Amino acid sequence: MHDPAKQQLRVLLPMPIIPLAMLFYAICSCSSALPQRESFIQSYPPLQPPQIELLKQEIRRYYQVPYRWGGSTEEGMDCSGFVSTLYRNALGVSLPRTVAELYAYCLPIPARELAFGDLVFFGETGRPAHVGLYLQKGYFIDAGRQKGVGLNKLSDSYYRRRYMGAGRVRVVEGS
Repeated sequence: MHDPAKQQLRVLLPMPIIPLAMLFYAICSCSSALPQRESFIQSYPPLQPPQIELLKQEIRRYYQVPYRWGGSTEEGMDCSGFVSTLYRNALGVSLPRTVAELYAYCLPIPARELAFGDLVFFGETGRPAHVGLYLQKGYFIDAGRQKGVGLNKLSDSYYRRRYMGAGRVRVVEGS
């Protein structure tokens, strides 16, 4: 059977190591249309290739896991449980558990600087209500109510209208 969702994941996260240039091609083509988070006080570096590979392994493990509010296991997970589990399992980084706490915890970055592993936030009332993990080329992965863990595009009208900003997690080298 041909599964288009799995095929798209293979395109974005091929099993062999992607050439270094592709790993850092993370500029969203629609970034100029996205609002920007305001203060950019300091900068954390993007994830390094070995860290990216570890995250990719975890993403493949949880791809298509069903949605479960408050969940963070292979039986089911919600959006914040998904990104927290990825960072904990792949990089040994403990993140806050709720979307609002993650939003406050991350260093704000402009959409034009999105890189693999950055978090993207969405909401409707000025408060963050959903989070995903940026991959590349405008794609991110999240745990959504309708399809569980799956791929989405920042340029989709649903997400473009609700986009609140992006943040980078500080990962200490050697993690």
